[in-house]
Amino acid sequence: MKITNKIIISLASLLAICVFSFLISFRMNMQSANAAEPEKYKLISVPEFESLKIEKNWHVEIVNGEQTEIKINSSLEKNIPVVENGVLNFKATDDSGSHLWVKIAMPHLKRTIVEGGELRVRGIIQDSMKLQINTGEVYLHHCNFEKVNLHNVNGHFSAMNSEINFMDTYTSENAESSFSAKKVFGEVLQNSNLNLRGHVDSLNVKFSPDSNFQKF
Repeated sequence: MKITNKIIISLASLLAICVFSFLISFRMNMQSANAAEPEKYKLISVPEFESLKIEKNWHVEIVNGEQTEIKINSSLEKNIPVVENGVLNFKATDDSGSHLWVKIAMPHLKRTIVEGGELRVRGIIQDSMKLQINTGEVYLHHCNFEKVNLHNVNGHFSAMNSEINFMDTYTSENAESSFSAKKVFGEVLQNSNLNLRGHVDSLNVKFSPDSNFQKF
């Protein structure tokens, strides 16, 4: 009987030690995670800009905000954007394998050039936007624009779940544009693809013989 009691006491002690060790480990992991979260993005101060350029290696996400703010990975301080001719430029890096992630609030953004990078725009409501995609990818998620001027040279553009009233598009050199808009004007050239979704009130687009058009 005494031996049984000793075994029970030993097992209980071992269980208590295991539980205690687990709680300590869990708390340390939580503290570590909480401490690491503020370091994921670093807020940098920039003046108001209306033009933005995104080069390769950069993954930029534009979100709603009342003033211009940029949150950039704290480990990427050497790769902060620069100002060139009044344009906020996220310049390409020498390291082709690096990926630089940024979140931006730019309430007065009017023009964006994408040169090999990736741009995602979420929940933005604006009157107009000018967008030029030389190479790279642009995605609009749940945005609302009265007018978009799109010059897609050799990139990928998608705005299938956004509302655009007037789209003026020029697509060339194997580019692909997919969007939903009430009025569409422009030109599609050189093996490029234009994909439209939903009801279109007015379609006035010139297609070259080697271009492709689909309506969903």
